[in-house]
Amino acid sequence: MRQPIIFWFRPHASRSGRKNYQNTKCGRASQISQLHRRGGGAYGSPVQQAAKASNALYTARIEPSITSRKLLRASDQQLVILFFRGDPVFQPVYYNFHTPILALGGSDSSSGISTQATSRQLPLLRTLFETKKRLTDCLAVRQFHNLALGQHIKTAPITQLPREMRTEIYCTGTLLAAVQNSHLFNDCKHFVDMALKHDPETVLKNWESLVTSTNGEFTTEILANFVDENFDEPGCELEECQPDDFNEEIDNFTSITDPNYRKWAHDLHKKWPTLCRRVSQKVLSDPERFSLLAVPNPFVVPGGRFREIYYWDTFFIVKGLLASGMFSTARGMIENMGHLIMHYGFIPNGNRVYYLNRSQPPLLTWALHAYYQATNDLEFVKMALVWLEKEMAFFMANKTVQRPEWKYPLFRYHVIAAGPRPESYREDLESAEHVPDLLEKCRLWGDIAAAAESGRDFSTRWFGSDGPMAGQMGSTRTSQLLPVDLNAIICGNLRFFAELYDAVGENDAAARYREQFSAMRDTMHDVLWDEEAGCWFDYDLVHDCRINLYADTNFYPLYAGCTHDGFDAKRIAEYLAHVGVMEFPGGIPSSLVTSGQQWDFPNGWAPNTWVLINGLRAYGQEELAKTIADKWVRKNYFMWLNSGKMFEKYNVATKCCKVDAGGGEYELQEGFGWTNGVILDLLMIYKDELAWTANDPTTVPDCLCCRGHLPTDVAAVPEVVEPIIEEAILRSRKLSCAAQEASSILVHSAPQAQA
Repeated sequence: MRQPIIFWFRPHASRSGRKNYQNTKCGRASQISQLHRRGGGAYGSPVQQAAKASNALYTARIEPSITSRKLLRASDQQLVILFFRGDPVFQPVYYNFHTPILALGGSDSSSGISTQATSRQLPLLRTLFETKKRLTDCLAVRQFHNLALGQHIKTAPITQLPREMRTEIYCTGTLLAAVQNSHLFNDCKHFVDMALKHDPETVLKNWESLVTSTNGEFTTEILANFVDENFDEPGCELEECQPDDFNEEIDNFTSITDPNYRKWAHDLHKKWPTLCRRVSQKVLSDPERFSLLAVPNPFVVPGGRFREIYYWDTFFIVKGLLASGMFSTARGMIENMGHLIMHYGFIPNGNRVYYLNRSQPPLLTWALHAYYQATNDLEFVKMALVWLEKEMAFFMANKTVQRPEWKYPLFRYHVIAAGPRPESYREDLESAEHVPDLLEKCRLWGDIAAAAESGRDFSTRWFGSDGPMAGQMGSTRTSQLLPVDLNAIICGNLRFFAELYDAVGENDAAARYREQFSAMRDTMHDVLWDEEAGCWFDYDLVHDCRINLYADTNFYPLYAGCTHDGFDAKRIAEYLAHVGVMEFPGGIPSSLVTSGQQWDFPNGWAPNTWVLINGLRAYGQEELAKTIADKWVRKNYFMWLNSGKMFEKYNVATKCCKVDAGGGEYELQEGFGWTNGVILDLLMIYKDELAWTANDPTTVPDCLCCRGHLPTDVAAVPEVVEPIIEEAILRSRKLSCAAQEASSILVHSAPQAQA
């Protein structure tokens, strides 16, 4: 039996102590005020009960000099149970550990610990139950009744839990495992998007009856019949709709001088209704029968398999809506984000119950700032600022790392998981096949989910360089890195906070955020900026070094305005030239690593391209920005001309319209919300500067694909490349090899690019 280690954290009573407690982060435990022994302190009795009932190992008080890394060694392979005053979801401490955590908390009262099993904790308990690693009667604490690990969750006192019984179908449990492992559906997301024909309790009872009657041995046909009898196909939870402010014929794009691009802009504008959805009345009336999380306003979806809201897509979609003059729809999408924050304390990856263990790049502040710039709607800004504050509190509490020498915390993507992602269940099981220990599997699944939280799922950026799985999904280590893009986004949020508070006349708040922005900017410079290379890079917390490799996310500080005093944007221009990415004909690639992952070479993506272009523009690199924009717009338009479709990603290493982007866990998706939004915004920025000339061919004369000599899949890369591309690749390979030697990070062979 695994013995739990029970930790009990309590903030200082003083105001300064409370401030220190809220600033406690991953690097050190020096600000944690107490780690009590059995029986000590105001809450000694219930903690003592829990420790005694669970036969717990219990550690001594943490001294200021003890780092969390040393504490981790003591708790290796154990279940860590944390008691909190208040809601544990918003406490910073329990995310410092890589072992499975059961964090319990509740009302902030002095009468005892009021505990709740939230949807975040239940999957971990369920995993322990199903694997028979029992901790009998572990939590003999008042107001947490009749919980016996290894038996069944009995949580009658928790009033909100019945509405979350759907998590036992969509997020965890034997039904989910059976369906996903049976390959009933090619895409695991299909099942978790299906609606229930009955309430969750009935479906679970039906499932228990089937398991009992068959002794757990049933054919795929029997399982398929069960799914047919208890589930409806995806789609009934959403309705197609036309935005109220959509007008098919508008004059917004008349200033685009090139007639080809002007017509294209109108065509893309007309696609908004095809991507617009609203939550059906069925979901509003009976939410527990759906995995969808209801929101009040219509919204634009990405397209394809992505039927719902996705957090960071929303910003780039909003930019396109603003270009189309659809201010009401843009505001409604921002309001939907606020609705999710007020209900869940943060914006999940998407509005599905199975996304509630993670967020995505926090771009709500950027979206509100863009909306305000376009509309000057101060009343809405006043209303929305509370959402921004609440989201910032969530990221400060759950995603930060602090070291004594830093002026401000830095941020990482970090998810605690107790199983595979429901929407990619089989893929995650396969990624963890080589891991024998359940707790290590959970750690890996958490890092895979954290990579999804980054929006960059997946890339060798997140992979490790050690062990038999080096450079593969099984080595994912997202939580060990401080990403440039995440930190730049949050630093930019602080800058925008100051601007927005100034706009509404709250000058004290504005001054406070300007001070925080300055402190974080300085910390980013100290930790992420490499003076020799002239660029920002992700920071490796394990090896204590920057990872000096090209990624299209290295440039987010430009748009966020998080540059240090004396910064010269020519350094970025020189870096882009040095690594050779300016030589690719279709735009900027995600990386220079050939891996088969969709966020690696040769794929380029709209969001990071947009951020780079506008970051360069902000620092006077107009010509370089226009060059990148021209390549990206041409690539998108060429594919549109030959397919009539817009895609989520593009192969930027070739001009050819017959070579699709590839890689990843699913087929290439078209639609596509953020791609459309970025193109509309860029066409309006460069309305009289970009042109599709009349003699641009619909095929590329020197392209083997166009001459019919090569398959049209992304893996078919010609052996012969133009000398200028070859030279660029050699330069990037040399840089990558040097970085590998310096930081022990795996670097694959550099790619070859098609002319």
